[in-house]
Amino acid sequence: MSPWESQPYAYGPVFNLFAAPARIDELGPKYLFVITWVVTAAILMARATRRSTTRAVAVALMLVVNPLTAISVAVFGLFDVVVGAISLGAVVLWRRDRPAAAGVCLAIGVLLKLFPAVLVPVLVASGCRAGRRAHVVKSVRFLVAVGASTAVGFGLSALMWGPRSVTEPLSFGAQRGPKLMSIFRYLDGRYRPIGSSDLDVSWLSVPLIVVSILAISVWAFRYRVDPVVASATAMIATFNFYKVGHQQFVVVVMLLLALWVAEAATIPTRQRAALALYSCWYGLAQAGYLWTAVANDAQYGFVGEWSWVREVIGAPTFLIASWLIYELIALPMRSTPGASLEPGVGEHPIIVV
Repeated sequence: MSPWESQPYAYGPVFNLFAAPARIDELGPKYLFVITWVVTAAILMARATRRSTTRAVAVALMLVVNPLTAISVAVFGLFDVVVGAISLGAVVLWRRDRPAAAGVCLAIGVLLKLFPAVLVPVLVASGCRAGRRAHVVKSVRFLVAVGASTAVGFGLSALMWGPRSVTEPLSFGAQRGPKLMSIFRYLDGRYRPIGSSDLDVSWLSVPLIVVSILAISVWAFRYRVDPVVASATAMIATFNFYKVGHQQFVVVVMLLLALWVAEAATIPTRQRAALALYSCWYGLAQAGYLWTAVANDAQYGFVGEWSWVREVIGAPTFLIASWLIYELIALPMRSTPGASLEPGVGEHPIIVV
């Protein structure tokens, strides 16, 4: 029987592989998620140590101490950290000029949870270090790999479980209403600043995501932005406009930003501040979500006397994320490609040279 028959969900066919460890132990998949979290955090902290102990501490604060990641993985047992690790692997492989492997890796992420697909145009546009012809060849190999792998994955799923296994994740994701930390929950909620309660603006979610990804791709190509930073910016923008504002989605962003923190030659003060605020805000939101769920003996957080939080939290979340996007985008525009922001350092924090 198709796994989508009993309860529709917005996951791809690779998600069903988690049924294997679940047959061994009910918590088997969650053990796998925790292992992925610990190993990925350890690798990123080790890379950060090459820069300084302070960088390693910063990465630990983002990925280990941060309630966003700790609660999402260790308490709720959510698998977004697996999607994040796979997406991170695809970005690293692309940056190491292994486009076919990067394409297959990213396709696995898409087949697991659809949103890594937004990285396809961003990666193609970013980090163009070689000549134009070489970059075109690299891009074609990547596109063929990600396209063929995704098609094979969905094709096998359709053969095994029927066409619904392909269409259900798309339709279910499109039909969901505005939730939690999405700006559209605020704009469509009871505290909405403009319009009547009958005015639905959540339909703008997908068009805004498409426009933002195209704009970020142009920016990444124009300023030769490092694929890690370009991918993180694209993910932040995607979740900033996505109408389903579940905070655990941002675990993917944290992994990408953690790699940037671990490797960047320097991170200017304004970027550090925007990044710290973004990380702390989502950590606070996840901690508050858990606390209110426990306090109300409920399955979900921000209920009962705290239900008003669901109506308003999207507004500050949107502003905080927008500030971080602005700081990431504005820096290469203010700088000369290849120029250093610190005396004696020959590396730019964002631009590939």
